[in-house]
Order: sequence, then C-alpha cells, then structure tokens
Amino acid sequence: MVCGFPHSGTTILKCKLGECDGVYEIINESNFLKEHEYQSFLRSGKETFLIKGKPPSIRDLRDLSKSALFNKFQIVFITRNPYYIFTSLCQRFPDGIPNNHEVGACAMEAEKFHECELYKYNNVFTIKYEDLFTDKLEELLGRLGLKRSQPKPMFQPFLCYIPKEKPDSAHNAALRNWQVNQPFENMNKKIDLSSEYITKIGKYPIFKILNYENSCST
Repeated sequence: MVCGFPHSGTTILKCKLGECDGVYEIINESNFLKEHEYQSFLRSGKETFLIKGKPPSIRDLRDLSKSALFNKFQIVFITRNPYYIFTSLCQRFPDGIPNNHEVGACAMEAEKFHECELYKYNNVFTIKYEDLFTDKLEELLGRLGLKRSQPKPMFQPFLCYIPKEKPDSAHNAALRNWQVNQPFENMNKKIDLSSEYITKIGKYPIFKILNYENSCST
C-alpha cells in the first residue's frame, strides 16, 4: 500500500512499483480493496496487489503495528519537499486549499514519516520523492522483494476510466488516472509560492529535520 500527503508523489511511486514482476496494480485511488478489484487480482495469477490510499494506520502506527491485520500489509510511505507540495496544491486549488491539505496537516504527516524512519517498523518502508530519481528507488524495490521488469505498456481502460487527454484539474480522480500513463518525470522544477506560504512552512521544525530548510531559495 502506497500512502503519503497529497501531491507528495504517491501516484508516481505507485506506478513504479506497478512495473515490478508479479504486481497487480489497482488503478483507482482507494482506502480499501473493492470486491471486484480483489477478484480481478485473483484471476490475474499475480502474487501481490498494489493499492494507493491514505490509510488511518499511518496516524497511529505504534498501536496498529501490534495488530495481526496491520502486519499483513507492506506500506510504502513517501514524503516530498513541502515547498513543491504547496506549489502544486496552490495550482490545483486556486480558490483555496482545503483545510485537510494545509501546512499543519502536511507537517503532521512529515512527523509520521520521520517516526517511521526512526522506529523501523518491519513492514513500513520510507522514501522521499526526490530519491525516486536516484538509486534509492532500486534499493527500495530490493527491500520490498520486488524486481522491476521492462517499462509497463500503456494501461487500457478496464475497471476504471483512464482518459487519453489530460482532464481539467477540477476532475481530480480522472486526472490521477490519466497520470498513470505519463512519462516518469521529476516535477520539482520551480517553486511558486506566496510569502505567506513560505512563512507558514518555515514555522515547522520537522521540515528542517527532513533537510528541507533551504528549499524555497533553490
């Protein structure tokens, strides 16, 4: 299961994991596996299903790590430079970012990410968006016991609709599905934020702990 804060690279990460041998990728975003998706996974003959969501398990890992259900999953947790996260979110929501996508929520997610780095849960793996474009991606695949095959072919619509043209940003689910077939590209290109957001981000020490302290000037 892939999880992380919105616009932190979960879609790209899921696509790269989906290229691995024996992995059946669930295209639609969801916090649970639907029955028809599970049946399709069984028919595929593959060993592992891959789903992207933001499960409650990330909020209280220490308690949930003791449950039998939690240990049935491998969770890959991704984080990203917050200055780029909010550049993307401000473009996505020009009339105002939702409260659950605001800087405080992002900082809480970053703290959970750091907890995972320190606590070393057996089945929780971490990676930064910036490291997807380095050898650390291959290292992650190795730790997961996955081997990447040839780049996957274009997905064809089956159990979900995958648009051929880029949808309007107002249609978030369709936009996310469209992204599945796009080239693998580092989108950390230009920070475009108001001074208000730069100040907000700078108030949270966790971003500096994750080595994102000078990001607004790069």
